[in-house]
Amino acid sequence: MSAPGPSPSLAVERATPAERATLTTLLQLYLYDFSEFDDEEAEVDDAGRFQTEIDLAPYFDRPDWHPFLFRVAGRLVGFALIRRLDRPGREPNWSMDEFLILRRYRRRGLGRQAARALFDRCPGRWEVGELRANTGAIAFWRRVIDEYTTGRYSEQGADDPASPGPLQIFRTP
Repeated sequence: MSAPGPSPSLAVERATPAERATLTTLLQLYLYDFSEFDDEEAEVDDAGRFQTEIDLAPYFDRPDWHPFLFRVAGRLVGFALIRRLDRPGREPNWSMDEFLILRRYRRRGLGRQAARALFDRCPGRWEVGELRANTGAIAFWRRVIDEYTTGRYSEQGADDPASPGPLQIFRTP
């Protein structure tokens, strides 16, 4: 593959119920990528599908849970699952539950474009966490969130061995 050129234009669209099967298929690619970092998600069934605890139903049924598909020139390039968390005694915030840019489309600025579009679309307080072993994701989210917030974010859990990994907390500008 040649060196990436200018970032192509990315469409970030809320997935419709008719696109649920598409999201389920993309989730299999995500789990395959993710299996490098999480042994619990690494097993496939006899049909060759990853077993998952990720239930897509709430993303289509609950008003503050959102499935998104990313496209460039009509081609699928990734997805995100986000939800609004309302916890007693804490300010509500958005959570980036899952996020994928397909491998062939990485390093073209599409992940940054998608993240920024989601942050803009869902203003307020955000939490984005990564597994400690996923150093590429940690570097990506730190860079994107630092750029998006002009350095106004905090991070928890990076140095805590009991934590699954760092968690970036910020507010959309």
